Amino acid sequence: MKESYIQEKVCKFAESLGWEVRKMGTRDDPDRLFYRHSVVIFIEFKATKNGRISQGQIDEHKLMRRHKMNMHIVNSIGHGKQIFKERE
Repeated sequence: MKESYIQEKVCKFAESLGWEVRKMGTRDDPDRLFYRHSVVIFIEFKATKNGRISQGQIDEHKLMRRHKMNMHIVNSIGHGKQIFKERE
């Protein structure tokens, strides 16, 4: 499944639950930032098959996790939806 398709479906689902969605800017940033009620979630979307993470992304994710940021790598619609269902 394509990364863009997964991203679109998860973003629409999150918005339907009242989450704000923003696209991130630089090369190694996670793809999307979600926020609602003082909770912030960062998601890096990858294709179901062959969705590889660059070394720059790995380094950025480690830094974010070290600072206790809520960072996820999502390669399926179900996994993405589950992240938001757990916060309902």
